[in-house]
Amino acid sequence: MPPPPDARRILVVEDETLLRNLTTRFLQQSGYSTLNAADGEEALELLEREGGLIDLVVTDLKMPRLGGIGLYRATRRRGMLVPMLFTSAGGSAEGDDPWPADVSGRFLPKPWELEDLLSAVRQVLGEV
Repeated sequence: MPPPPDARRILVVEDETLLRNLTTRFLQQSGYSTLNAADGEEALELLEREGGLIDLVVTDLKMPRLGGIGLYRATRRRGMLVPMLFTSAGGSAEGDDPWPADVSGRFLPKPWELEDLLSAVRQVLGEV
């Protein structure tokens, strides 16, 4: 079942294909409209093309080419203020880059349960 036309749009950024597809499918089944990208560079291109039409970015911290914190910084330099939810299996919210102070509390450690992802998405979007 496709999401309603006014569904919140979420960009899923994950270099692991299986996890990216699972996350995308689960969010769609939960009523969100989704786009996805294999890394931060691809995500940045989508964000620039889609303008302000994306409500949330769910991104892995450690990816080839451009990780989650690098993506966050690149969007802010371009004036994009889209909220971000970061995920990582590394056990640390920092990844390879220092953790920006203004995104504290927006981290979901891997492995996560689907309900934990949905709860975190709703919290960041202010739906709870």
